[in-house]
Amino acid sequence: GKAHFPPEATVRPTGSLILLNEATDDIIWGQITSLGFALVVIFVVLSLLFLSPKVGFLSLLPNFLAILLLFGVMGLTWITLNLGTSIIASIAIGIAVEDAIRYLARLSDEIQATHDQEKAIFQTISTVGKPIIYASAALGLGFLVFLFSNFVPIQKFGFLTALTVAVA
Repeated sequence: GKAHFPPEATVRPTGSLILLNEATDDIIWGQITSLGFALVVIFVVLSLLFLSPKVGFLSLLPNFLAILLLFGVMGLTWITLNLGTSIIASIAIGIAVEDAIRYLARLSDEIQATHDQEKAIFQTISTVGKPIIYASAALGLGFLVFLFSNFVPIQKFGFLTALTVAVA
């Protein structure tokens, strides 16, 4: 490139491939920063809500595992991170946080009422565990409907979202 231009000329590559690469870099960086920020906010909010950094940390586990599985499956199946697939992690975080808050709030109430941790866990699972599982199953099945689309990106979105919801 530069050998064919005068020294005072600035030469740099341009075009749609360069723009596409830069957009992809922006998506990846945006995904990393937004997920990191979301996890920090979730930790802080749940730590304050339950007055325990330990509970805040434990509430991050379902979120982190769901996101890890999502990106692992994407890597194994060669599904690229793009605008459509980048939304899935946010959906999973929202579902997992809602489930974690519902579960932990009920567990806290049960522990205060019974003063027996084992009984409180059993009672929590039998009361809010089932609705959490049913709601997640319904959401996952709802997203699996996208597998019938003729548009491949929608199919991938449906599959990945259903999988992530199930794990979260």
